Amino acid sequence: FVAVDKWKMKRRQLPPCLTTEQVAIAALPDAAYATFVTSITTSVAFFASAVIKIPTISLFATYCGLVVAVDYFLCIFFVFPALCVYDAHRAKGPASGGPGIWWSFSFDGFRVRKFIGK
Repeated sequence: FVAVDKWKMKRRQLPPCLTTEQVAIAALPDAAYATFVTSITTSVAFFASAVIKIPTISLFATYCGLVVAVDYFLCIFFVFPALCVYDAHRAKGPASGGPGIWWSFSFDGFRVRKFIGK
C-alpha cells in the first residue's frame, strides 16, 4: 500500500497534464526506498531469530525472512507496473475511446465504477 499511497500523493501534487511515465519517475523511487527499508529491517529481524536452537522457531524465522525479501521483489516487479497500467488505463477514460468500466480500490474494498459518458 506504500506504492499506491505514494502514487496517489504524487498524482495529486504534480500537474494533471503529466503522463504516466512522468508520474512513475517521480513516485516510484520514493516508494521503492520506503518499502526497501521496511522490508530489509523486517527480514533482518527474522533472520536474527533464526539462530535460536529450537528447530521450529529457527525454521519459521528463516521462512519469514525469505518471504519478506521475496515479497519486496514481487512488489517491485508486479505492483509498480500494475500501478502504471492502472494509471494509463484510467487516464484514457471513455471520452478517448477507453473502456467504460474500470476497477477502483478504496478502503472498503473493490468496486466497479461505470463512467457516465456521452
